[in-house]
Amino acid sequence: QRVVWETCECVWQACRPDGPRPGAGEGVAGRPRQPLLPPTTRSTPLPAPTCTHNPPHMHPSPAHHQRHSAALHALLGGRELRLVIETEDFPMTSQGKRLPAFAMCWEQHSIDIPIPDFTFKCYPEAKYTNTSWAEMAALIDHRSQMVGWDRRANAIFQRSNWGVGPRRSLLPALVQLRKEGRDEAELGARLDVEDTEFVASNAARFEWVDTWCNSKYMLHTAGFSYSAALKYRLACGALVFKVPSKWVEFYEPGLEAGVHYVELPPYEHEGGDAQRYVQEAAPLIKQAVVDTLGGTEVPEIAANGQAWALHNLSEEGLSCYWYAAIKRYAEIYFDPRGEEAEKAEVAAQDDA
Repeated sequence: QRVVWETCECVWQACRPDGPRPGAGEGVAGRPRQPLLPPTTRSTPLPAPTCTHNPPHMHPSPAHHQRHSAALHALLGGRELRLVIETEDFPMTSQGKRLPAFAMCWEQHSIDIPIPDFTFKCYPEAKYTNTSWAEMAALIDHRSQMVGWDRRANAIFQRSNWGVGPRRSLLPALVQLRKEGRDEAELGARLDVEDTEFVASNAARFEWVDTWCNSKYMLHTAGFSYSAALKYRLACGALVFKVPSKWVEFYEPGLEAGVHYVELPPYEHEGGDAQRYVQEAAPLIKQAVVDTLGGTEVPEIAANGQAWALHNLSEEGLSCYWYAAIKRYAEIYFDPRGEEAEKAEVAAQDDA
């Protein structure tokens, strides 16, 4: 667990541009950028590579790949490092597996190391001819800049599969507000949430991801475990209402509630009291909507979330994360104490 979080924290500090960390008001491509993480209280600082970033979504030169490749070669010194990457929706080592695995997400008590999931290279549910995150981020960013805040719909938007996790009960309870004509009164804006079903198979309810940016507000919940849609919602520059989940992606520890998104109360992954939850969450949603609905500029939290996602999840940022994660893993993988302990365990099994 310590390794997981230190890896996550290390990378956001490691991948900041050279020089002093920027404060609020300084940014990339004209957008404000907040500090990535507060200073660590760790007694012994972790060694951290220094990475410089290209502007958001710009296709990077091979320089960072060459730099990280050379750094890994120097780090490993010709030694073979084997990685186990599992692509389940859940971490695996919590089930008593011996291998430290690189996983699509993390949860408490798991020692899996979170890494970028498959959607950074391909996300078929999005249905575009090229669904790599680099292309999607560029498309979403362009669309968000073309639709001014005052031109966006006064709506709380979500498209997802309602057949999994908290969506089974929570989203139908929210939709009940709309059916009764109470959504704007209770939430401050109309609800535009629909069930697109498994792998977005319901064509009538499907919306192209870049058109998500037509709405001012977005709702994010967990899916079967984590939900890969968070980065798309942040990149739109919408104000994201996020329901906390025990499953988190590798980058989420770098996000801050109240700075990059609006955090809602937690909700049981399965079988929560949806009616009670709506009563608790609705005033929080409405207050945030009332505070931002009538403005002409993108709200600060929405702008921060967009800038953070586009900057830190750039191709170079991902390359830097991989380098930092492998570096931390190598320190454990080649730790002679671990090798001696394994030999002792094997010897004990042989004796038995």
